[in-house]
Amino acid sequence: MMAIYYKWFALAVLFGLMSACSESGTLPDGGIDHVSGLDGQGHAGDARFRLLSTQASGISFVNSISESADLNYFQWMYMYNGGGVAVGDLNGDHLPDVYFSGNQVPNQLYLNLGNLKFREVSAIAGVAGSKWSTGVTMADVNGDGRLDIYVTRGGPFLENVWDRTNLLFLNNGVNADGVPTFTESAQQWQCNDAAFGTHASFFDYDLDGDLDLYVVNHPYQFGAKIDYRLARHFNPQDFESDRFFRNEGDHFTDITAECGIARFAFGLSGSVGDFNGDGYPDIYVANDFSEPDFMFINQRDGTFKDLIQEMVPHISNFGMGSDVADFNDDGLPDILVLDMMAENNRRKKTNMSGMDLDIFAKNVANGFHYQFMQNTLLMNQGNNGGRFLFSDVAQLAGISATDWSWAPLIADFDNDGRQDIFISNGYRRDTRDNDFVNRLKEVGEVEVMKNYQQSLAWMPEVKLANYMFRNLGDASGVPTFKNESGNWGLSQLTWSNGAAYADLDLDGDLDLLVNNLDERAFLYENRSQELEGKHWLRVELLGKGLNRHGVGAKVRIKLENGAQMWRQVMLSRGFQSSVEPILHFGLGEVRKVERLEIVWPDGKFQWLENVGVDQVLQVKYAPNGAGVKDDSNRLFVPVKRGLPTVAVKEGPCRCRRSCPGA
Repeated sequence: MMAIYYKWFALAVLFGLMSACSESGTLPDGGIDHVSGLDGQGHAGDARFRLLSTQASGISFVNSISESADLNYFQWMYMYNGGGVAVGDLNGDHLPDVYFSGNQVPNQLYLNLGNLKFREVSAIAGVAGSKWSTGVTMADVNGDGRLDIYVTRGGPFLENVWDRTNLLFLNNGVNADGVPTFTESAQQWQCNDAAFGTHASFFDYDLDGDLDLYVVNHPYQFGAKIDYRLARHFNPQDFESDRFFRNEGDHFTDITAECGIARFAFGLSGSVGDFNGDGYPDIYVANDFSEPDFMFINQRDGTFKDLIQEMVPHISNFGMGSDVADFNDDGLPDILVLDMMAENNRRKKTNMSGMDLDIFAKNVANGFHYQFMQNTLLMNQGNNGGRFLFSDVAQLAGISATDWSWAPLIADFDNDGRQDIFISNGYRRDTRDNDFVNRLKEVGEVEVMKNYQQSLAWMPEVKLANYMFRNLGDASGVPTFKNESGNWGLSQLTWSNGAAYADLDLDGDLDLLVNNLDERAFLYENRSQELEGKHWLRVELLGKGLNRHGVGAKVRIKLENGAQMWRQVMLSRGFQSSVEPILHFGLGEVRKVERLEIVWPDGKFQWLENVGVDQVLQVKYAPNGAGVKDDSNRLFVPVKRGLPTVAVKEGPCRCRRSCPGA
């Protein structure tokens, strides 16, 4: 009965959303992606990235979606959100292995054989999973030194919760053939969350030496009206909130309510970083629809407090994937959150022509945040009179509009010393196409349910290119970026979702893995070292106790040219994906690192001097100092960064309705 109710509820919500606002669209004639000027054929020769075939790599995973009368977009609005990808060394051979999650297909694990050759071992390893897998994270959950695999699950399984409980595959070590085997242990470890999962992050929130677990979830009430969301915001029902689990050493305890994160949530990603510089990890959760994002600041007493409105001026409207990194090298973690604003004017007009001002004003009047349909690049301004504040610089940086985007990954992909941005892009059908919306209104809900195939056919199917923004540097307080997707060999048109980076062939540059919908997953070989031979350094931390990979540790390097770079070990990144626990520094022409400084999660300091480049440096926990309390002697000191002055002349309001705040 619940399933029948949900089908009609979802369809009614869909019609309600169509009359509101959103983003997406159709390509102009000829099949050319005029958004980026790419022809979809890719580039060979001197391109920085080379797309490897299945024959070359051995990776054949395809996240195929099949719609039917019982399961289609009109009944499950997250039908096209796709799967993720996780990377890490699972068998101890120092080669990063790859795990893809599938929705209606089994998950697949590929062992790295070297030289970008992979072997599929899912059945032998015992990690194929079943039902609707979404996000995947590799982390050493039990502290035995081996990476485990945690899989979140969702999908339209409303009546039998066991069809969507999350999975924890504990690594048993390798068999006689060198293949790692796993035991599914989520129920034993009491982290088999049965909500509608999106992704998960492991980190030590209470600094007791083990990895705790934050699970990003969403309810099944897609697009619920604001009155419903307000009533449930601080009083969510079962399966409507994210979950937080404290690691007790041999199991987890659900402390969602007592730690203060129980909210009506529509999370699509959760990114972790120390946003206020107090040494404790905080959480940024990007929420879909009009649900405001969360900025959960660690109160250092086992609880969190949502300070999104105090720390961030405005947020994205439909929060998608997110990532945390220091993109301007000032020692402070910045935050990138994606949305669905098209870059091309035609796509803007054919799909959701603008935001609904009445909905915007009602959200604000009822205590929700200011939300705008665009990507937000939140630059950390540091400690300003006792408050840490962020400024949105996405438009100044040139990355505010990237269409229906999913996974942002901030990393140095050309080893020039500046962190670039990869963004996966595309949606299986243009569900917000205005012609399609108007047609559905004409035929009505009953006809849509009766002839779902015809209704699906009315939606345009448009593949888009992913984005690769090269960091051009900081000329006026904010780095600017240039889309190099075509020049760098990433121009293939597709529907991409989860993505991760790793040095798969151990040559010193970051390769890319992308999970696509209805198409083979992409493995891009990065050829930067072959083409340019810039210098690099990779740092692998060997932590103590149950945090063997030093998750949460901060590393700063000081170069011979006076430059400084900062990284933090965090595994879950982008959208439904995770990266290997190794920090990557591109160094350009620099040949020596004068000093490398580590702040371990327990606050202890460690440093090395005159570090060589072009190596993977393993650093074992052996602190040189116990830490200091005097702020003036901190290893990481907040730096105030001024934004460029911009003169804005306000023109007359041309809104048909009264503007919010007018």
